Amino acid sequence: MEQPNHDFLNGGGQAGVSDRMRELLSRAAQDQLSEQKSQSAVNEEMRQRLEGMEWLLREFREREFASLAESVAGVQARVDELTSRPPEWAETLAEHIALVGERVKPLAEMAALRADIRGITGNLDSVLARLRALGESGEQHSARLDTLTERLEGLAAGAEARFARLDEAVEGLRTQAESLSGSLAQVGERMTEQHETAMGAAAEHREALAAAVEEGRAALAEAITEGRTSIETAVAEGREALAASIGESREAVTASIGESQEAVTASIGESREAVESAVREQAESLGGRLDTATDSLRTTAEEQHAAVTEGIGRLESRAEEHHTALTEGIERVDTRADERHTALTEGIERLEARGDEHHTALTEGIGRLEARGDEHHTALTEGIGRLESRAEEHHTALTEGIERVDTRADERHTALTEGIERLETRGDEHHTALTEGIERVDTRAEERHTTLAAQVGEGFTTLGTQAEENHAEATAAVADANSAVVKLAEDTEERLADIRAHVRDRLTELHEQLELHRAELRERDDQQRTDLAARLEETAGGLRAKSEEDHAAALAALRELRTAVEERVAALRSGVEDRIGELRESVDTRITELGASVEERALALQQSGDERHSTLTNLVEEQRDAIDGRLEQSRKELAERVDRHLASITTQFEHGLGRLSDRFDTFEGHFEGSFEGVEGKIDGVDGRIDGINGRLDGIEGRVNGVEGQFEGVNGQIDGVDGRLEAVDDRLEALNQRLAQLPATLEFSEVHRRLGELVDRPVIDPTDRLERLNSRLSESVDPLLREVQARPDRHEFEEVITEAVETSHDDVTKRLAALEETMFALAEALLRPGRDGKKRRRRDLDEDDEE
Repeated sequence: MEQPNHDFLNGGGQAGVSDRMRELLSRAAQDQLSEQKSQSAVNEEMRQRLEGMEWLLREFREREFASLAESVAGVQARVDELTSRPPEWAETLAEHIALVGERVKPLAEMAALRADIRGITGNLDSVLARLRALGESGEQHSARLDTLTERLEGLAAGAEARFARLDEAVEGLRTQAESLSGSLAQVGERMTEQHETAMGAAAEHREALAAAVEEGRAALAEAITEGRTSIETAVAEGREALAASIGESREAVTASIGESQEAVTASIGESREAVESAVREQAESLGGRLDTATDSLRTTAEEQHAAVTEGIGRLESRAEEHHTALTEGIERVDTRADERHTALTEGIERLEARGDEHHTALTEGIGRLEARGDEHHTALTEGIGRLESRAEEHHTALTEGIERVDTRADERHTALTEGIERLETRGDEHHTALTEGIERVDTRAEERHTTLAAQVGEGFTTLGTQAEENHAEATAAVADANSAVVKLAEDTEERLADIRAHVRDRLTELHEQLELHRAELRERDDQQRTDLAARLEETAGGLRAKSEEDHAAALAALRELRTAVEERVAALRSGVEDRIGELRESVDTRITELGASVEERALALQQSGDERHSTLTNLVEEQRDAIDGRLEQSRKELAERVDRHLASITTQFEHGLGRLSDRFDTFEGHFEGSFEGVEGKIDGVDGRIDGINGRLDGIEGRVNGVEGQFEGVNGQIDGVDGRLEAVDDRLEALNQRLAQLPATLEFSEVHRRLGELVDRPVIDPTDRLERLNSRLSESVDPLLREVQARPDRHEFEEVITEAVETSHDDVTKRLAALEETMFALAEALLRPGRDGKKRRRRDLDEDDEE
């Protein structure tokens, strides 16, 4: 049963109240004691905790702040080191630009080499065309000389055979004349014997008649002897004049034969054949006439013998008639002899006139032929001079083109060097700007660090607020530094992107200019080839037309000479038919003289042909030696230029490699000194870097991207190698063409010299280019490996940002833990009651457990 609280005022309940009060007092005392104990325990615990906190704060101040300051100093030092030197990509970009410039320089030189090789091929083509034309002309001259010698030999053989046949015919005529004279002598003897017998038989009866007849005979004999002597003298004079005219005409003919070469030899052969046929015909006709004469003489002798035997009686009556007839016959013989003498003199005069006309015509034709030969020789010499002048002009044009290409390559090289210097100056400016920004950040960080140290040293009471302020300032400073670094990175990336775009534009412009220059050179080469081919065709057509005109003129002259010789042969034939009997002795003598003169003329003609052949061969050899000397000189000049270009390329490449190695040595020394200091600082960060391994995957991706860029550079280098291989292929094709060109030539000496020119390694720069390529690849590959192995700017930024973030996270965690402990301590101090104490104890226990 419940009792209300106001029951203690009732009576009889006093004892219960006192007991209860005692109990309450005892409870209060116990509670007070327990509270005092707990308060003392709490105070002790708070004192211990405060001592622990003081020890922790002391340790934190002595160790953590020192380590934090060291880590911040290390981060600042790393930032200083990173900002003190230019970024890796800028250095590698400059080096890559230099390497690309060094790699592009051989390409610029390849255009000059290609122009030189094209000029050499054009010169070789022109020289080969000239040599071919000279060889063809020499072959034509040699063929003409061979045909001329063959014709002369044939003519000499034919002349010898014809003279032999003439000798045989003359011997036959001589034998026939001797037989005729013998037969006439026999007939005369018979007639004298018959006459003596008849006169002996009729001497007795006709002494007077015999005396008269003897007187008539004596007179007739005297008249006959006188007529014979006159006829013989006239015939001798005619023979001498005819022999002289024939000798002169034959000497003129032989002289014209030696001077007019092929045409006169053919005409002389025909004339000789005609003379032989005429002599044969005259011999046959003379034999027939002699036979008829003998027959007629025999018949007349028989008739006279019959008349003498039958009509001795009529001799007396007819003595006067015979005497008159004899006188008339003598007169007729005299008239006929005079007529024949006049006809012979007129024929001889006509022959002399015709011989003079033919001699003048032959001399004029020979003069025309000599003039035409001189004109052709002068035209050939002028053509050779023009070809030499054109070759010199082409050589000068090629040298000027090579010099222009050299000047353009030097100008482009200077432009590239100026661009690289501008890039270096811009990189230096960016480096100075970065160093200044980092110095400003360092000064700000130092100022804030001093303010932070001063605020921490002020007292434990302001630790919370100062920690918050310092945390805010540190975060702001880190954010400012990060923003500044990010801005600088963005600015540098933008500037580098602009520089890369500018460099790419310059490279594309350079490639376009190179392509345009190559196209212009190709067009000029093609145009020069077409012009040279057209000029050669024009000159060949003109020479052909001139040769055809000369050939037609020679044929016309030969035809005229042939007609003239035929006319003269016809005249000679008519004269020989009239005077064949009288010219036997003179023909023998003149045949021997003519054979000797023909042999002398043939020897003189052969000597003149040999001299002309020797002069032509000497001219051809001189031209060939001059062309060989010019080819050798041009080859030497080209070899010297190629050697100079290659020497300049090698010196520039070695100089670039030396500069690159010096820069790498300086960078290695700088990085070794900096990395030694960084390694000592990074040793304490090794434990923290374990957590960065997860982020390195992203760095690997970026590194893969950088490797892709380097692979792109390698692709460009491979493209350059492909172009060099294409150039090598073109050079090999050119070598094959040069190796195939001597096969088309017919001169072994030219073939051998051109083979030596092709086999010489001066023209073929593939070995040197391959060595340069191998040296470039050997020098670039380790650089690429080192560049790929070394960390990039982004990697350094990531490492720095990760280190700063980890240190910032550690500082924030420790400051948060310190704030929680301070808040818990404040709550424990300010919260009254048991529940609060228990809660504070639990919180403290939880904090201790944590």
